[in-house]
Amino acid sequence: MVQSGRQPSVLQKLCQLPFQYFSHPRLIKVLFPSLICACYNNQQNKVILQQEMSCVLLATFVQDCAAAENSTDNRTLQQEKSSSSPLDYCELSNRFPRDLWDSALQFFLKKQED
Repeated sequence: MVQSGRQPSVLQKLCQLPFQYFSHPRLIKVLFPSLICACYNNQQNKVILQQEMSCVLLATFVQDCAAAENSTDNRTLQQEKSSSSPLDYCELSNRFPRDLWDSALQFFLKKQED
């Protein structure tokens, strides 16, 4: 769905958002999980993504999310929070299954096959 329709497609538009979406941590937390969900295990979407940006950015994002989730400081902080923040729904763990993170990491790091 994200690659079909009039050009530029939804996926292309997401990849062409202003620079802030690729540099500001709050905006990255919104955009990158969307791109991961749209492209994971879909070679056609990955090819479109690679025309606009490096998949290494998404792989690094997955690694960073996994590291943050595994840190004891983060777990303690999460337990101490009595209410959720407005962007919690954007967190990768709320939008993409945790058990697929390793697979997604490999998918986005894997070189395109001819």
